[in-house]
Amino acid sequence: PALERSRLIDAEAKTLTAELVALEQPIDAQIKAEEVRKAAEKSAKEEAERQAAALISNRIDGIRQVAVKAVGMDSETIAALIAGLAETEITLEEFCDLAGEAQQVKDGTIATLKNMQATASAHEAEQARMEAERIELARLRAEQEAREKTERERIAVEQQAAAEKLAAERAAFEAEQATARAEAKKRDDADRARRDKEDRKAREARAAEDKRI
Repeated sequence: PALERSRLIDAEAKTLTAELVALEQPIDAQIKAEEVRKAAEKSAKEEAERQAAALISNRIDGIRQVAVKAVGMDSETIAALIAGLAETEITLEEFCDLAGEAQQVKDGTIATLKNMQATASAHEAEQARMEAERIELARLRAEQEAREKTERERIAVEQQAAAEKLAAERAAFEAEQATARAEAKKRDDADRARRDKEDRKAREARAAEDKRI
């Protein structure tokens, strides 16, 4: 009877256990399903927060990259970047917990851009000054060359006139010399003819005298 009683108790215990398990399994399944749902919800929320944080970080990096992209730009373009960045509003709705960092990055980027603008303006002013000096130097060089050309032309004209004058004087001198030589020859010829005539007359007179004698 004791064994039979034990078997009945075990059977009853098994029955109660089966009933409890049958009752607990749906509840346990619901609990596990709820846990899975909450875990998925948490994971999705964390992923959404991660993506939102990454998006905000990208926006902040975009603000920071403005200064990097401005390297080598002229002062006017940098001024436009400063104006555009200054109009960018940093709000909690858009930047959430990173709004403070975003504002710091914005202010720092604007300060960097202003320094770059000042440097670019100084460089442009120096370039403009150098270009003005180059233009002025080219103008002075052109004027100097024009003056030198005019002086060379004047000297050439004077030298040509002097050469022509010298040639004319030489021609006149040579003409005078030729005239003088011609006149001298003419006088010499006349003197020679006169002497020849006188000599002939003298010879004729001597011959006549000799004949008379």
